[in-house]
Amino acid sequence: MIRGRRGKIVQDHIRLWDPLVARAAPARNGGIKFLDASGAVRWRIIPQGRPGEGFWDSIEGKGTREIRKAAARLLLSRDLTQAETEALWRREDALDPGRAAALFGLPQGGAGPDPALCRPDFLIIGTMKGGTTSLYDHICRHPLVAERRPKEIHYFSMRRDRSPDWYRQLFAGKRPGQLMGEASPSYFDIPLPDTPARIEAAAPGAQLFLILADPARRAVSEYYHDLAISKGAVHGSDFILPGEVLTLDRARADFEANANYLRTSFYERRMPIWADALAAGRLTIFTQRELKEDPAGVTARAWAALGLPEAPLEAGALRALNRNRYPAPSEELRTFLDELYAGTVETMRRDYGVTL
Repeated sequence: MIRGRRGKIVQDHIRLWDPLVARAAPARNGGIKFLDASGAVRWRIIPQGRPGEGFWDSIEGKGTREIRKAAARLLLSRDLTQAETEALWRREDALDPGRAAALFGLPQGGAGPDPALCRPDFLIIGTMKGGTTSLYDHICRHPLVAERRPKEIHYFSMRRDRSPDWYRQLFAGKRPGQLMGEASPSYFDIPLPDTPARIEAAAPGAQLFLILADPARRAVSEYYHDLAISKGAVHGSDFILPGEVLTLDRARADFEANANYLRTSFYERRMPIWADALAAGRLTIFTQRELKEDPAGVTARAWAALGLPEAPLEAGALRALNRNRYPAPSEELRTFLDELYAGTVETMRRDYGVTL
């Protein structure tokens, strides 16, 4: 059966970050199963061993905060999708940043390492809808790289009010001999002039990676991504109404209004603040096209930039992640966007040797 107040706290916690959970029901061995509106099972919490052992005993006598942390740790120990993990992070961070840092930074049951290790060895700095999720996944395929979930922290951009200790705690799961990093596209997309210096102060010598997509394609992808977020939709669901389809007239009006989804694709405007990192060899630029056509080659180059030895890759392991499904742009819209970003494409090719 579901165990009184503690069971209710666990249920409330899961409902908090998974809106598709409609109700809970008893499961075998004293566990709980969480069902969606259709009655399909979305989550199960099953104690290990005999009923009464394991999870329930671990929260005996604990307060609400500790019970929620224990429940979330159990969820994180399972195979969550990237979207589920990001959703859990956002809701935990909004409720209690300290709990979120402890929850996502420390391995279950593990002790913290030497504080000197608590910093990233690499950062993927952008760009949004450029392939950051796939690139991060590929880099973390190396046996000496420890994956950090979720990958996005935004400490140097949208979370500047947090303390250095808060940021370091997020890398407390790293052990000697391991590398760990993060991927926050806002570091490039929000061009704050002191971001490179702040990164260097917090993570001296960290390798930076920037991955750029065709600017016209990226803009369209961000438009529909923002639309999905604003409607609380799930990627791949049928959430786009006819009036929400990006048209030429809409794009022209949004350009006049300086809409962010169009502004982000002017990469050349953001590159100057990263000049020192690029000159020092600490910034490597990839393109989404390269990643799609030769994922193993891009991964090998990233590993080499990190000083990692070669490692085998399983066939088919490097797949594209976090794809955004949306209607194909009309020919007239594509022409408008290609012309809009023609200067960007040329400048990136001429000044940075990047073919978009």
